[in-house]
Amino acid sequence: MIHPPHWRDRGLFLAWSVALAVMLLGFFFDLNAERHGHIVQTVERSGMTAGAAMLNCLKASVVELLVLYAVLRPWSFTNRSWPRAGVALALFVPYGLLLLIVGPGGMLSIAAHGLWVWTISVALLCVTLFRSEGSAKAMGLATREDRASK
Repeated sequence: MIHPPHWRDRGLFLAWSVALAVMLLGFFFDLNAERHGHIVQTVERSGMTAGAAMLNCLKASVVELLVLYAVLRPWSFTNRSWPRAGVALALFVPYGLLLLIVGPGGMLSIAAHGLWVWTISVALLCVTLFRSEGSAKAMGLATREDRASK
């Protein structure tokens, strides 16, 4: 039986599309600020333009999306696939911490990229916690076997 495409098949791409739109908004806002001479001091110190920051964020987010697809394989994700989310979480949390340490530098596109990484990290944490049957039993929630026995 052929099943229609599920939200999880396209969910990562849709989330990335929203993040890309937010990064583009930040880019155009930064570009407008550069034209009017309101460049943030940290941007002047780094020597990075808004265009270069946007290009770097775009490259990084594409790599992150490919890593997520490679690790999670959402087309075959089931309740028993939660360790994949744990592996992705183990990759994205240190990376997100690195982004926090480096800091956005006053550029909105870089801040939007950090928001994308942390949103994915929180989603991965939720999937890891609530999809694992062991976690459900530890929290006292009903598992599939409990519901089937009723």
